[in-house]
Amino acid sequence: MKTIIIGLGTGRCGTHSLAKLLGSQENTDITHEMNDVPFIKWSHTHTDFNRICGVMDGRHSEFVGDVSFFYLPYVPSLLERYSNIKFISIKRPKEGTIKSYLKWTKNRNHWMVHNGNGDWRNCIWDKCYPKYNVEKKEEALNLYWEEYYSTIEKLKNSYPNQFLLIEMEDLNDANKIKDILNFCGFKNKKIISGVKISQQNYVDS
Repeated sequence: MKTIIIGLGTGRCGTHSLAKLLGSQENTDITHEMNDVPFIKWSHTHTDFNRICGVMDGRHSEFVGDVSFFYLPYVPSLLERYSNIKFISIKRPKEGTIKSYLKWTKNRNHWMVHNGNGDWRNCIWDKCYPKYNVEKKEEALNLYWEEYYSTIEKLKNSYPNQFLLIEMEDLNDANKIKDILNFCGFKNKKIISGVKISQQNYVDS
């Protein structure tokens, strides 16, 4: 039976690096944001859930999966569907996460309620994030970070054998990386430290 591994995290926290680490192991097919084609809505839909399952079921390596922020609302359904599934959530301190998002999305705001008009509002990323009825983007990002990791903590407490919460810095620690790979169940471990990747001159997503 293949093992499904889903990586989680708010974004701007090291998800590219996590995907690279996991995808470099033997007998794996693990990608980042479905090869950077984000089409999963934050609001849980049967259509998008079936798309996720179609991707996982269509991969035939021993370890298959994907890493992205937008899987969080689908975790309960994924746990119900797959018995051999594991989740790794990567966490970056709130201040650094918000600062990076503010810089990365300088002319866009995917976290506040809007009427759908305007070029950036039709961006493919907009549907992937939750919306908050607040007045400032920074406030919305603060709520996003808090809600995200509050949900992760609850899931981790409910499913301790299937959830691992790591810090962004762990990806540069060989011992921590070994713990991550042990959790996943990899037999022949390829320890890659210092895998943090810079995207668009900003910190890794």
